[in-house]
Amino acid sequence: MGKYAISICQIARDWHKKNSRYYAHVGHKNGKICVTDQFWKLPWNFKIAILLHEIGHLLSPGKSEKVVNKTIEELLDIKIHYIPKTQFGNNLEWVNPEDGKIGYKFLSTFLDQKSMRRLRPFAGIYSPRS
Repeated sequence: MGKYAISICQIARDWHKKNSRYYAHVGHKNGKICVTDQFWKLPWNFKIAILLHEIGHLLSPGKSEKVVNKTIEELLDIKIHYIPKTQFGNNLEWVNPEDGKIGYKFLSTFLDQKSMRRLRPFAGIYSPRS
């Protein structure tokens, strides 16, 4: 598996307009993880969790949402949470900052350098209210 680039995609934009939960997908453009423009405005730990989830799809093709997260969680010994309600959308993937560090390092093995530079570590951390 080669390095992937994060790329803005019209299909992702269209899906996001219909449901604010959709920020990214994989599978229709070789070597790309497709995102919306709004993806880049998310807090860092949402971006990391969403990208980890998409890598899970690449590692477990055709599997359920739950299984792709479990693949990543077991591989990295982290937890991908779903935050029920945020200003960015409902039921979004999220990781705590410590798991985000682990995820960021893991993503560097999958993403090209330009994509990694755009994912500046800890640029806007989100903490859900308890």
